[in-house]
Amino acid sequence: MASNLIKGQKTIKGYNITFYSSISASKKDTLILLHGLADRKEGFLKMVKYLSKDYHIIIPDLPGHGDNIKDETLDYRIQNQIYYLKDLFDQLKLDKYHICGISTGGLFGIYFSSLYPKQVKSLTIVNTPFINDSSNPFFNKFLEEIGENLNIISCLDLVFYKRPKFSWPITNRLQKQLRKDLEFLTRKNIIKNIFILPKSILSSLRTPVLILHSPQDKLLPVEDAKKYHEIIPNSIYGTLKESGHYPQYEKPSFLSAGIRGQIERNSTRKLD
Repeated sequence: MASNLIKGQKTIKGYNITFYSSISASKKDTLILLHGLADRKEGFLKMVKYLSKDYHIIIPDLPGHGDNIKDETLDYRIQNQIYYLKDLFDQLKLDKYHICGISTGGLFGIYFSSLYPKQVKSLTIVNTPFINDSSNPFFNKFLEEIGENLNIISCLDLVFYKRPKFSWPITNRLQKQLRKDLEFLTRKNIIKNIFILPKSILSSLRTPVLILHSPQDKLLPVEDAKKYHEIIPNSIYGTLKESGHYPQYEKPSFLSAGIRGQIERNSTRKLD
């Protein structure tokens, strides 16, 4: 783990949420990083060295992910997960903050910003699928990789521009963890049910939004990013070259620079 982060845990309505946070918050702007489906907070660690000197970083594991318990009784619809996140941020005494969401983490950022516009100074969404019904091809393609013959190599090829080379023990561990995560997400029907956002939410967003897309993303077509740009008022559109669906792993410095620009543009924005 990055030396300038500490691991914490807060109990929200009887459910423990695990997170990383900066050791010292001081008077820095707060940046919240939200991971995507079947990912975890550790996916952002490569970015921390580019951002932690200037910002107070918070990186939670979303409910049912990472170190959080896969509770079969929890309601994982997006609005309920947003309430868990808001309670977490309140317990951490966060008032106003910037949010960056990767993949489906961007959907959480959009929904959070629509519910709490007076808390979110800016939002950055990265390779976020455009979803207004449960038949979105993003999930159909994602689900094609799930099943009894799940192959971690094909999954990595799908989400990376250039697949990293791992030793066999690491590859085997990743495959077991991915199978466990995806079996839970599909069994709870999380993939199909939680991420639907009405277009009215997008068109009424008051938060400044930066939309970043990787042209080499094999999961997500550029049309999804362009739809967001067309609907969200005053949004900014940009690209991240030579990276796949999860650029925080492949291009952490470039992604961090984009986020930094969005924060600096909106750091002094008044939220009344």
